[in-house]
Amino acid sequence: MLAGTYGGGLARYSSGHFTTYEFEAGSPQNLVTALAQDNDGDVWIGTQEGLAVFRDGKLDRYTGRKELSGQIVALAAASDGSVWVATNTDIFRLSKGTSAKIQFNESIHSPS
Repeated sequence: MLAGTYGGGLARYSSGHFTTYEFEAGSPQNLVTALAQDNDGDVWIGTQEGLAVFRDGKLDRYTGRKELSGQIVALAAASDGSVWVATNTDIFRLSKGTSAKIQFNESIHSPS
């Protein structure tokens, strides 16, 4: 089982023990806001400071799009293998090495 934490990064519970995976201690990227697992078993992690992926026991920042370096508010894995990513203002679709910003006819506004 995987769980996102508020300041402690990603926690994995297995065989009665917790293992944590973090960026630098105290990094805002350790404030997990969303999790989604894709068809390949990779876990996508939304944080206060961007997007990351947990793959093969390693936590890496996603650097494919500059727009995804800020707060991530939601993630969803689709059955076609793509991952949908929402920020406060935009929605993106990531798929096998490509990414696209989804355009809507209306603006997306934060409820706050």
